[in-house]
Amino acid sequence: MFYKSLTNVILSVKAERRHQMVKVNIRTLTHNFSSYMKRVKAGERVCVVERNIPIADIVPHNEHVSAGWKRPVKKVRLPKGVSLAEEVVRARKESSR
Repeated sequence: MFYKSLTNVILSVKAERRHQMVKVNIRTLTHNFSSYMKRVKAGERVCVVERNIPIADIVPHNEHVSAGWKRPVKKVRLPKGVSLAEEVVRARKESSR
C-alpha cells in the first residue's frame, strides 16, 4: 500500500514537472549542463536567459513534431509584372481570411 501511494506521488510530481519552466542564465547552464539536461529529459522546459531576457528554450524532444526548416514548402510562381513583395502581401492577406 505504501509503495503504491509513493508511486502515485512520484508520478504526479513528474507530471507537474512536465509543465514547468525553469529560467537559467547562460553561465549557470554551462556550469551545470548535465543536471539541466536531466531535468529536460524528465519533461521540464528550460528557458535560457541573458540579463533576464529569454534567448532560447530547451524542450524535451518530440518525435511527432518536425522541425520548421524541414517542412515542405510549395514553390511560388510569380505572375508576370508582380513583385515578390506584392505577392507576399497578397498571400498574407489571403491566409488571414
